[in-house]
Amino acid sequence: MKGHTKRRPVKRERKTRRPRSMDAHAAWDMRLNAADDKRTRLQAVSWRTRLAGLRTALFGSPRWISLVVLIGLGAVVYLGGQTPWLVISDVQVEGAVALTADSVVKASGLQGKSIVWADPALAARSVVAMPSVLTATVEIGWPNQARIAVVERAPVMAWDQAGERFWVDEDGVLMPSRYQVHGLLLVLSQEREMLTLGSAIPHDVMQAALQLRQLRPNIDALYYEQANGLSYQDGRNWRAYFGLGNDVNQKLVIYEALVADLMARKMQPDYISVITKEKPFYGLAQSTR
Repeated sequence: MKGHTKRRPVKRERKTRRPRSMDAHAAWDMRLNAADDKRTRLQAVSWRTRLAGLRTALFGSPRWISLVVLIGLGAVVYLGGQTPWLVISDVQVEGAVALTADSVVKASGLQGKSIVWADPALAARSVVAMPSVLTATVEIGWPNQARIAVVERAPVMAWDQAGERFWVDEDGVLMPSRYQVHGLLLVLSQEREMLTLGSAIPHDVMQAALQLRQLRPNIDALYYEQANGLSYQDGRNWRAYFGLGNDVNQKLVIYEALVADLMARKMQPDYISVITKEKPFYGLAQSTR
């Protein structure tokens, strides 16, 4: 038997290719290009960052948003105030009876004012400042309209001083006498001190006058002086003095009893006073003295 010997394979070593040597100028150009690319990328990132920051500052900050809105509103208000078709030219007045619509409109100050600047509350206060107005409501309508609703003070009596006549409402406030009211009680002041429009007569004077008129509806006119209070000219040709106070009904009872006594004795008084009901007195006319 022949022996057989295997031959071991011989390992071949790989040959490593050596890189070709690069030209020095080409390598320098590549480095320059890489640097330019990097610089370009950095500049792009920088601009994007700046734009993002500006956008955040303008639109992301509440202060900037508020400023922009404020400027916009200011421009709208200014331009609106200069626009002719926003100037109030149509003012409707409701509830005026004794007052004229023109006087109410003039007092409100709305005519010719832009709705941008018109203040309904201020206009209402100006109208209420009129002595004849009790309440007032003002509404502004688009684009150039306004509505004023008033409730006038109703006269309960008339006040005359030195020939100048006023109406008096239930609160005693003097207001202009607009026209003749049939059946309105007239109080003629004998005082030198003159009351002014919008002022009020003394409460006790008004209370006593209305009470006396209620108990004696035939009384058309009363006289007032501070010393003797209220009096009236009795149709039987004498002056009756009642003073003031809320006890007019008791004074009337005493007054009528005193009149009945004088008439029974055929005595003509010149005046009768029940200013102090506990001590009534009278004065006789010349013809019966």
